[in-house]
Amino acid sequence: MTFKLSDIISNIKVSTATVDIPLDTADAQRFVELAEAAKTATIVEEVRSITDTAPGAQFMEELEELRKRTITVRLRALSSKELSVLRRKVWSDPTFTMKNVSAEEKEVRSVEREERLFEYIIAQACVEVVDNATNETQKGLSFDEAAELRGALPEFLWEKLKETWGIAQSNGAAVSEAISDPTFRGDGTRQTGEPVDAPAAQDGEG
Repeated sequence: MTFKLSDIISNIKVSTATVDIPLDTADAQRFVELAEAAKTATIVEEVRSITDTAPGAQFMEELEELRKRTITVRLRALSSKELSVLRRKVWSDPTFTMKNVSAEEKEVRSVEREERLFEYIIAQACVEVVDNATNETQKGLSFDEAAELRGALPEFLWEKLKETWGIAQSNGAAVSEAISDPTFRGDGTRQTGEPVDAPAAQDGEG
């Protein structure tokens, strides 16, 4: 079989992570509360009667109902090249120039610049968005759509979206670090019969 690097590259799978985003602001806090409660509740408990429902199961039922009113956003890890391009795009934006502005304005612009970068990151990293009410799927987000999403979401849900991308990115980084470890590749510096920390051989007697 002919070795084709282009085929191998096209089949590379990157780390991804997903998050459910409630569309109704009134649902959002309850959704988060239920997600945490469902994690900590004891779902299997002593059965008192055949009609009893464990608290954990009740949480999950309500959670599933709320999930039907969410969108699921799937995000992937970005390459260092992609991140560099996005940073350059934001840092070169004249909107965020730091020339001839007060220290207070610099601080404001710095914060907004970081958030604009995250808008671009979320857009670039988005693999798909699923409407859980209809199961319709959209592939990716535009920069404008990511900015619109940020504007529409409560701050804690925007932070959750950023955190989810961070999970995908850190998972990819962990794999990269493991692969770069010489002990993973089996090509460390140790030579046969020579410890890694052995000092260089000295010339002369002794």
